[in-house]
Amino acid sequence: MAFYGVASIEGVLERQYVIVMFVIEDIRATLYTILSVDALLQTHGLLGVYQSQAKDDAQFPYIVIGDGMTQGAVTSWDTMPRKFGFDVRLMINIWDLLLNGDTYLYLIEDVYRLLHHPIDELPLTAYHSVDCYCEWMTNVPLPRERVRNIPIRLRLLQQS
Repeated sequence: MAFYGVASIEGVLERQYVIVMFVIEDIRATLYTILSVDALLQTHGLLGVYQSQAKDDAQFPYIVIGDGMTQGAVTSWDTMPRKFGFDVRLMINIWDLLLNGDTYLYLIEDVYRLLHHPIDELPLTAYHSVDCYCEWMTNVPLPRERVRNIPIRLRLLQQS
């Protein structure tokens, strides 16, 4: 039996996995560009933006994009014939030293300003963004390591 021009269900699943990975990498690259060039983030002391994992010698504060990504974080959906989209949940983590005062609050505000219902559409390569918003956030102090982690879960809706 053929599915959408593919000979087997394994072929369909492999094709879907490739598309999902492309979508994730496209989003990570776009968020990296947005966060790494913003002047206010730099003014508020941001020293680095990383995709998936920070360097071992990264200086605080920094942002990591997508280290909380799981396979269940991407859901595809159909809007009409030949149109489809993705509902993507992606984690952004702000890492800062506990003794850095209120720096992390300014960084949270800047990330929120840039990514929560942005005025302009996110410049993705293959899909256009329908919406992006900060769905959840918390503050996790880690006293033993003398750092704090602020995970922010973004929800992005995209359409082809």
